[in-house]
Amino acid sequence: MIRVAWVLALLLPAFACADRSESGTLAPRSVDLKAEVVASRVATVTAPFEAMVRRVAVREGQNVNAGDVLVELSNPEIERNVEVAHAQREYAEARLHAAARPPVRNTSAEAAAAKIVSLKKSKLERYKALLATHDVSLQEVEDAENEYAAAQRDLINIQNSAPAAPQTRVAEIELQRARADERLAESRQQTLVVRAPIAGVVTRVSAVEGHDAGARDPLAEVTSMAAMDVRADVAPDLLRIARPGTPIEVKILSVPPRVFLDKVAYVVPARPNAQGEARAAIVATIANADGALQPGTPATLTIHTQP
Repeated sequence: MIRVAWVLALLLPAFACADRSESGTLAPRSVDLKAEVVASRVATVTAPFEAMVRRVAVREGQNVNAGDVLVELSNPEIERNVEVAHAQREYAEARLHAAARPPVRNTSAEAAAAKIVSLKKSKLERYKALLATHDVSLQEVEDAENEYAAAQRDLINIQNSAPAAPQTRVAEIELQRARADERLAESRQQTLVVRAPIAGVVTRVSAVEGHDAGARDPLAEVTSMAAMDVRADVAPDLLRIARPGTPIEVKILSVPPRVFLDKVAYVVPARPNAQGEARAAIVATIANADGALQPGTPATLTIHTQP
C-alpha cells in the first residue's frame, strides 16, 4: 500500500504540467511561432498603355493620400485623338445648329470638317514614318488611310452640297455620338495622370522620367500603413489548432517590444515552398494607426492550446 501511494505521488506533478492529446502523447499548453511583420495592403500602379514617362511626382519613402499624382505620362496618339474628338463634336454641333436655320451655306461645318481632314492627314503621315521603323503595323497605316479618305469625302460633300439643312433628329443623334466619343477620348487622356489608389507610403518607384513604359509595366508601389499583418509560416498540422478567430498573442520584436492580444485573422492553406516542402501560414492583422509597425520586423505568435 505504501508503494502504490509513492507511485501516485510521482505521477501527479506530470499531469499537472501537461494534458494528454487524443493520441496519448503529452500536448503543450502553448505554441510559439516565429513570425514577421508584412504589409497587409500593397497597391502597384501600372501604365494603362504604351507611353513615355513625362514626370515622376514622388520619391520612395514619401507619404501620399489616395488620389495624389504619382506619375505623369505622355502619349501623342491619345492626345491627338482628343483633338479629333473635339473637332468632330464641333462639327456635329454645327450641323445641328444648321438644322434649325433657314438653308444657307454652312461655313462652320465646312471649317470643322477641314480641321478633321488636317488632323487625319497628320496622323497618316506620322504612321507612314513609324512603319519604316516597325513601330506600327501595316494594318494600322491602312486604317489611318481609310480615316483620312473618309474625312476628305465628308469635306467634299459639305463643299458640294446644296445649301440645305440636315434633318434635326439625325443631327441630334450624330451630336450625341460625337459627345460620347469625346468623353471616351478625354477619359483615356486622364489616365495619363497616374494617381495613388490608396493612402500610404511610396515603397517603390519604377518609372524613370524620359523613358518609355509598356502597357501594364509597373510604375510605382504604394503600401498602406494603416494595418499590418503578422505572418508565421507553419507546418500544415498546426492548422488544427489555429483557425480564424483563434485567440493569439502577438509579440513584435521591436525596441521596445510590443505585445498585442488578438485573434487569427485568416490562414493560408498548405502549398509547396521553394524547397518543395508543404507549408501553411497563420496571419494576425494589427492596427497600425501610429505607423510604428514596419514591414520586415521579426515577431512571434503564441497560441494557447489549453486554458
